[in-house]
Parts: sequence; C-alpha cells; structure tokens
Amino acid sequence: MLLAALFIAWEAIPLKKLSNQEQPIRTLVVNNSMGVLISRTVAVIFRVAPLMEHRLLLAGTGASIVLIQSCFIQAISRMDASVVKPF
Repeated sequence: MLLAALFIAWEAIPLKKLSNQEQPIRTLVVNNSMGVLISRTVAVIFRVAPLMEHRLLLAGTGASIVLIQSCFIQAISRMDASVVKPF
C-alpha cells in the first residue's frame, strides 16, 4: 500500500509542476510517455498478441483514457494535487 502511494506521488508531483509551466497537450504527451516507458518494461515479458475484437476494445479504452487524462491535467493545473489525486 505504501509503495502504491509512493508511485502516485512520483507521478503527481512532476505532473503538477509541468501542468503549471507547459501547455496541456505537451503535459499529456510527457505523462503518457512516462507511463509507456514504465509499463513497457513489464509488458515486454508477458505480452500476448490480442485478437481483432480485443484490439477494437483496446483502442476505445485508450481514446477514453486520453480524454479523461486531459480533464485530469486541467484539474491538477487549477487545484492542489492533494485535492485532485484521490479522484
């Protein structure tokens, strides 16, 4: 549990600083790039090629996550990270 809180803080603090200095789209790209680098290290070991219907679901999930992240970046740039991050 403590490790999960550390990872959340590790993401929230640079994201808060970046969102105050950069445009939202650049913040979104940097945040997603960090996520890709972190997840790729584990995913490369366990990766299995998805079926076509699963690829469509993955694409839809990815699109909705980008929209949610853009809303989150707007919120974190306007409020304190301790207020926004629990949601």
